[in-house]
Amino acid sequence: MTIIQRQAEADANPEEQYEAFHVRCEKCSELLLRHVYTADPSRLEEHGGRPGDRFPSFATVNGAVVATEMFNSDETLRTCGKCGHVNAPFPYDTWGWHHFVRQQRAVNESRRGMLAVADHRRSPAEVAG
Repeated sequence: MTIIQRQAEADANPEEQYEAFHVRCEKCSELLLRHVYTADPSRLEEHGGRPGDRFPSFATVNGAVVATEMFNSDETLRTCGKCGHVNAPFPYDTWGWHHFVRQQRAVNESRRGMLAVADHRRSPAEVAG
């Protein structure tokens, strides 16, 4: 696996800001999966975020989670078309990406819940003012 990250210039077209996750055959190095995704921070929903998130998701981490889930759940993706080797599932637990994504979502959901309770307990005059 190789991760290469390049940042687009500040005034570049957001469509130019993308990343890719590649998985190669462990036996012959043939490309098995190329997962391309946007890294444009304004398109947070496309990489695991939600409007109003105080703590944004990271496109690179979310893209890795999506790619490894695809790879691990489909034996045909793990089977090399060149040499026929069936590759082992990607060891995502070792990298911790799934844990980070779950924790990021939990923190944002907890914050939403606390703000909702705080707003509910405030008087209508306090909320309006």
